[in-house]
Order: sequence, then structure tokens, then C-alpha cells
Amino acid sequence: MENKALKEQLMRSEKAINMGILSGRIAHDVKNPLAVILQSVYLMETSFSETNEETKEIADMMRTALNKITEIMNKMSSCSRLLQFEKSQENICSIIDDSFSIANGMIDAKGIDIEKLYPSEKIILNVDKTAFMHLFLNLISNSCDAINSGGKIKVKVCASGGFCLVEFEDSGIGVPKDKLSDIFTPSYAVDPSSKAMGFGLIAIDRIVEKHAGTIAIESIPEKGTKLIINIPLPK
Repeated sequence: MENKALKEQLMRSEKAINMGILSGRIAHDVKNPLAVILQSVYLMETSFSETNEETKEIADMMRTALNKITEIMNKMSSCSRLLQFEKSQENICSIIDDSFSIANGMIDAKGIDIEKLYPSEKIILNVDKTAFMHLFLNLISNSCDAINSGGKIKVKVCASGGFCLVEFEDSGIGVPKDKLSDIFTPSYAVDPSSKAMGFGLIAIDRIVEKHAGTIAIESIPEKGTKLIINIPLPK
């Protein structure tokens, strides 16, 4: 029950993030052509409406409809802006530890071995703690789904070149090479018949992006997967 509740919570969070991402992209893509259409309607009104009452009526109807679409787009943009992060100074290794503690049930159920390689000194980042908990919980959930009993998850954290580097590696089923470019798209699945659904990866990508970081993936089918996350260190 604990594992099921955790996954349901992650799914709800991911849906909210995905909705915000989708809303923002749609609003951005529609606004520019919409502005062109509105300008064209304005030109039609000023050029022809004085001599043609029917044209004026059609132009009025078009402008009313376009203004309604503009209002909807503005609301969608507002939905996207709700996904703002509240950043604070946080120990990244503590966030990782807390995430593993929460997911302990699903880890124990698979008999998965956890290896953590942390630096001797704390690495403090300016991040949204809740968002990064969500990030690592999703990675842990993915790994548990992809690993057969008795597998391993390895996490390495270090500071290098002004960045905090987090390597999250598992011994799961891996990702086929031709699927790697799709890994951060919505509803990605390594194999629709498998349990390894790439759960929450678009949300992870969004979180890293909003913290001015980068994320990359390396994977070998039947060997495992490694995600490499870089987050800027505070200046």
C-alpha cells in the first residue's frame, strides 16, 4: 500500500507539472499567429466596414471570437506561471537521503542494494527542496520498476567546475539506443508491456531546466541506465 500511495502521489504531481508545461507551450505557439489574425481583422474593419455593413458585422464577430481565444491563452499562460519554484539553500545529499528514506518500502520489496558516494564536505545548492524531492523520488521509482530483484542503485555526488554533479545509476533493463532521444517526452515508455515507464522524466527535465541545470542519459539495454544532472553552485 505504501508503494502504491507513493506512486499515485508522484503521478498527481507529474500531471500538474505536465499540464503547466503543455499550457505554456500552447499559449506561446498560438499567441503570435493570433496577433497576426487580429491585425488582419483590424485592417479589414478600417478598409471595408464603412462601405459594407455585412463586412463590418463579420469583422465584429471575428474580433469577438479572437478576443475570447486571447483570453483563454492568457489563462493558459497563467497556469504555466503557477509552476514557480521557491528556492532556498539546501544540502543536496540530505535531499537525496530523505528521498531514499521515503521510498524505502519499494526498495526493500525488490531487495535493491543502495550505494552512495558523497563528498566529505557538504554541497549547498539554491534549489526548491520539494521539487528536488520529487525529482529523486521519480528516479528511484523508475529504477525500482526497471530492476529485477537483487539489483543496485548507485548515486554519486561531487562538485566540479562550478557545478554540482549528480550521477544516478541503476542496474535495470536499460533504454534502447533508438529510444534515448524520446526519453523526456510525455508518456514515454521503454516498452509498453513493461513496468519501466520512464515515469516522471518530463517533470524531472522541467525541474532541472528551471534551476539552470542540464540533464543527460546514458543507457545500455539489459545493463542499466545512468542519468547525469548538473546544477550550478551558488556564486
